[in-house]
Amino acid sequence: MVLYEEDIRKNTDKFIEKYCQQDFSRIPRPRITNGEVIERRWKKLVEEYANVNQNKIKNYLCNRSDTQKKYVKYYLTTYWWYVIRHKRLLMDGQICSDENCNVSEELEIHHNDNYKCKGEEIKFMNCLETLCRECHSKRHPDKVNKKKRKRISKKSKRNFPHGKNVIAVKKIEPSELQLFHEKVDNINKNVEIVSDSKKHVITIETLSNDELREAILQDLDTLLAILE
Repeated sequence: MVLYEEDIRKNTDKFIEKYCQQDFSRIPRPRITNGEVIERRWKKLVEEYANVNQNKIKNYLCNRSDTQKKYVKYYLTTYWWYVIRHKRLLMDGQICSDENCNVSEELEIHHNDNYKCKGEEIKFMNCLETLCRECHSKRHPDKVNKKKRKRISKKSKRNFPHGKNVIAVKKIEPSELQLFHEKVDNINKNVEIVSDSKKHVITIETLSNDELREAILQDLDTLLAILE
């Protein structure tokens, strides 16, 4: 069957409307576990994709998701991704593909090519793999650390009044308090910790807010756990 330019244009517009625009009325969409249903939807997607301007589809999807926030809002909510995601899950047996894991819950799809195939995953399914949430986080340590840094930054702005640098910390165990002493001693010696029955108040006299935040970030995992 020969398709003319006008036919391809119409098919492309219909494809974008059907597969590439987020539909919040259907979110969250249920996970499909029936392999026959997944294959039927996948076959339909492949057939329609063969009769469109594929470069236009890619550009449309990529232009609408050029940041992480837009990627989550405008890409992961499309029917395009819904079908591709389930096809990859089926290909991996609906379990985490990490050889040391094989978990079947909280599954996510990872782009192992640094998103080079985004917008045309249908042609490069080997660039995708099924991972559980924990394994997926390990593949994106930069995103995990960014979230932690953002949390500590917000906490710093909220807990540090103008003038003195004061951190109000919930009541912690003596062993944790000693650990905190050891950590902050490596940052600055001029640290005063005052305890009462409800909380510990840590006053740091000589560090500026920015310097304190930077010092805390150097040992983020330990201090953040204590400060929360």
